[in-house]
Amino acid sequence: MRKLLLNNLLCFCLPFFMTAQIIERIDPQITPPSPEASALFKSTEIPVSLTTGIPAISIPIYEIKLKDYTLPILLKYNSSGIRVNEMASSVGLGWSLEAGGMISSSVVGLPDLDSYGYLSGGFSFPEDRMLNPELVHTGAGTYEPNEDYILCMELMGNPIVNSDGSPNPSSTALDTQPDIFYYSFGNRNGKFFFSRDGKANPVPFEPIEIQNSRSSFTIKDEKGNTFVYDVSELTNTIYAGYSGYPDFGGGGYTIRNYSYYLSSIKTTRGETITFTYRDIGYTYQNPVSYVRYRAMSNQNYGFPASLETRLESTSIVHEKSIKSITSSNMDRIDFIYESCPRLDQPAATWGSVNLTGGNALKKIRITRSGKTEDITLNHGYFNLNEDGDPCTKSPSANRYRLKLNSVKRDGEPAHVFEYYGTNRLPNRLSESGDHWGYYSSSGGRYFKEPQIGFDTGGERDPNLEYTKDGVLKKIIYPTGGSTVFDYELNEARDTLKIDNDETVHRSASLYYDPESSVSHRTRDFTIPSNVDPASMAVRYQTTPPPAVADKRFDVWITGPDTFLTFQSHDGDSEMQPLNLSPGNYTLHVEQIGDFDLGHIFVSWTETTVNPPSTEYKNVKLGGLRIKSIIEYGENGSDEPAMKRSYRYTLPENNTISSGKISNKPEYSFSYTKRKREFNQSTQSVVERSARYWVQHSQSIQPLMGLQGYHVMYSHVREIREGPEDMGYTDYRFSFVGDLKSYVTYPATPPTSYDWRRGLLREKNYYEYNSEKEKYIKRKRVENKYKFLYTPPDYVQNPSESGGHYTPPVHPNEKHALGRRIQCVLPEMVVTAGSYSRWAARFEISSYKLISSWYYLEKSIEENFDENGENPVNVTMTNYFDNAKHAQLTRREEKNSRGKTLISKTFYPDDVTSNSSLDGDNLTPEEYNAINKLKEGNLHRIAEPIQEETWQNGKKLSTSRITYKDLGNELIVPDTIFTSKGTTKLKPRMVYHKYDKYGNPEELSLIGAPHIVYLWGYNGRYPIAKIENVTSYSNIPPALISAAKNASNSGIEENLIEALNDLREALPKARVTTYTYKPLIGVSTITDLRGKKTTYTYDTFNRLEFIKDETNRLLEEYKYHYKN
Repeated sequence: MRKLLLNNLLCFCLPFFMTAQIIERIDPQITPPSPEASALFKSTEIPVSLTTGIPAISIPIYEIKLKDYTLPILLKYNSSGIRVNEMASSVGLGWSLEAGGMISSSVVGLPDLDSYGYLSGGFSFPEDRMLNPELVHTGAGTYEPNEDYILCMELMGNPIVNSDGSPNPSSTALDTQPDIFYYSFGNRNGKFFFSRDGKANPVPFEPIEIQNSRSSFTIKDEKGNTFVYDVSELTNTIYAGYSGYPDFGGGGYTIRNYSYYLSSIKTTRGETITFTYRDIGYTYQNPVSYVRYRAMSNQNYGFPASLETRLESTSIVHEKSIKSITSSNMDRIDFIYESCPRLDQPAATWGSVNLTGGNALKKIRITRSGKTEDITLNHGYFNLNEDGDPCTKSPSANRYRLKLNSVKRDGEPAHVFEYYGTNRLPNRLSESGDHWGYYSSSGGRYFKEPQIGFDTGGERDPNLEYTKDGVLKKIIYPTGGSTVFDYELNEARDTLKIDNDETVHRSASLYYDPESSVSHRTRDFTIPSNVDPASMAVRYQTTPPPAVADKRFDVWITGPDTFLTFQSHDGDSEMQPLNLSPGNYTLHVEQIGDFDLGHIFVSWTETTVNPPSTEYKNVKLGGLRIKSIIEYGENGSDEPAMKRSYRYTLPENNTISSGKISNKPEYSFSYTKRKREFNQSTQSVVERSARYWVQHSQSIQPLMGLQGYHVMYSHVREIREGPEDMGYTDYRFSFVGDLKSYVTYPATPPTSYDWRRGLLREKNYYEYNSEKEKYIKRKRVENKYKFLYTPPDYVQNPSESGGHYTPPVHPNEKHALGRRIQCVLPEMVVTAGSYSRWAARFEISSYKLISSWYYLEKSIEENFDENGENPVNVTMTNYFDNAKHAQLTRREEKNSRGKTLISKTFYPDDVTSNSSLDGDNLTPEEYNAINKLKEGNLHRIAEPIQEETWQNGKKLSTSRITYKDLGNELIVPDTIFTSKGTTKLKPRMVYHKYDKYGNPEELSLIGAPHIVYLWGYNGRYPIAKIENVTSYSNIPPALISAAKNASNSGIEENLIEALNDLREALPKARVTTYTYKPLIGVSTITDLRGKKTTYTYDTFNRLEFIKDETNRLLEEYKYHYKN
């Protein structure tokens, strides 16, 4: 894309030795935007997120451009595949409308902002160690809980039951797990969490400020722009659990989740963007979640041998749908929806509430300076004939999904979209999904796992053709060109370990012996160190209570710190798990009288560990990655103008995939079901249990832990095949696995290192040399990053294995420990007879959320000649010396010729006194204005105050900008100072006057006449540059008002007339004037001599003609596709 340079446009020429950032920061932006000679692939140059293989497909709609902030409005498409249960947005399946921003959360436990959430306060827990709750029996009727036991009981709501089964008065359980919040504004997004001190911490660390008041959020970026989120959206999800056995769950509950929408943006110059929303409501079913159980033995002690539970849920959404966006410079965007509800989000009644249903977005209307332009969205539905009535009601909303067919701007042909498949998709509640939820013919309610007794189910293998159904295939552009996308299944390298361990089953037993002449018999046995703890069990049958003198069969086990007794409740055989440490033990039997069923049988499994054999294999995964993007020229040409292909293998071996996953799909685990009861006849507490294999219908491990996706690629090759560009580029990206806790179910979230993944480590650029018929390396870039992160200290704290209790020590580093605490058995209090307490049992695991600062520390660039030889090296080293603002303070550039260039930048938070900066002291007024820019105030922490350049240890130049306070939080540049070498700073430019929008109206270079600017179009564009005047005050106010009012009217002829009146009233001044075409760009420029140049545009808003004041053609632009 090239830009037309207009020589008669305003251009400032500041001294060459001023450093770049100060110039960029203080450039008054008073040159009107140049007309753009649009490149023919304006919409088709589609970038690809190489680490995930997902192209960034978007359709730009409009940009609201303020002085210091631009808000893009666009449609975005995600081509990773359509999940079976995926719902369409108001613009279509796979598409999203980016028009503002929002804050949402992924809730773990309870919502953090709820009354009993993570931020509720009133409790604390240690974050530097494991919890070890214990209730110690210290004497008859006395018990001593340790502090961890007291804490766990408090956090779980004091789970206590009496011996008759009735619960003691309890409190509400408290949330011990921090949530992750996601934010977006404009084209920026990220995530954050709250630590126990209530502070919001971005992940990774960013120097932005986030405040919340439980019902709203406010974000300030490093430039001081303020984003307010105070429009809340509520989703109630109602769950109903079903099982035939109350001990295995059931009943209902509701989870409330809020999202917060961006309501306003205020820039540092006081400009604003305001968002309004419309209320809609709809309800939808979620896929049913199933769990099945299979007992491991026939002895289940009253528990069922097998069962299935299910969890059904329905979500009721009270949605905020974008209605309008307005700006202080008079932009207005209205979002107009279909009048009828969508087939896939119909109107409904929930209880006494009437829900409107969702509506498809029909038009986006842009209004600017009196001119209106419509962008129309044409929709259909998957599983509905194209000529079907989209307003027809359907009894099966889950069958249909909204489909975007085209987008058309007024006066232009449409963007047309084609999709793979035959317009058919499975029902949204279908169970035909692969492991990752994409459509597959081998899906099913469960995954088949015959090795643990679950013989029914599907294989859940991914299928390319089914996964491509409904995915964007082609975009046809208004210009006639097109882009075609081809995809392939994701793939990862899997390390398969083949278990070569040897397992031996052992046992020890004693049975009733009618021939025995002794009443007491024993048998010794040894539990080895290689025992499988889960395999130990004891089966026994004794005489039942109450004890009888002439008939008794008692059994017990003794050993190291062990004395275990067992008694059958009804004289029947019973079995329970056993937990013995390695060591020598003895079985005991006391036999009196006849009881021929009596026995005790201990069994266990010993495993001899042998080195496993390993097999490496590329495994197909669910979801799509881009295989190729082919761009075609206009008029339906069959010859590609450019083709880009992608390979996701290691560069040294293209048979090995570079794909990596966070977790493998996992559905089952072993589980011990326990129940504690008080036996009235024996006046004793009995604990019974049964072991099960448990299988869920969906993976129990999170599969989407890699920056919101399930696979990342560490090496990617992009191959370019075009008439003028043949070559390829190899990319290498960082990848770090998460820290995972001990396996508990439901799974505890891992400690995520997402922020350390997907960073560009190396890039090698190759061009094809047709003469030598080979690829030549032309450029290499290597990046090194600095991570200010405190890892677990395994040496000092062995409990760190699988956990993370080491506190952070680096600047801008914050950790929040989440503890998942489950009460397996409540405490039981027995008051019958002697008072006793049976301790509650807890399962505890932990994870951490980490906000850590990292930055690009060093970048090494090598450029090679046309033969791939004689490299010229440049090494850039970055320094961030002040953690308070976390901005780049020094950059050192070394080249292979031995030269070192250093640039230094100082920011408001570096100025701690009026003498902090090298050079002259700041005046009190200047210092006070800088203080207001600092962190904690206006938060304009990225504003450069002073810059210096050095070469080989010698200072070359200094530039400084001072500020003044205009009130109403408007801090603006005042004076620019510069110097060469070590000479004294001298003023070079002074800003004398600003308007209410923060636009400079009068400025001067030292020693030169003043320059006055008039700003029109509601302060957005300069309409006149007036030179050779004494000051702004010498221009008649009536003429200024007339020109501004004419520009705001949107009638160009009136504005030209008003500007001509101004020119005639100032015969000694040099006046240049500008008019604009709303929504497009500059329309006319009249130079110092009064000569007018006119710019006209085609129907696609591309520059077409440039003509002089006599309508003579100066330049013409034609747009053609190269082949």
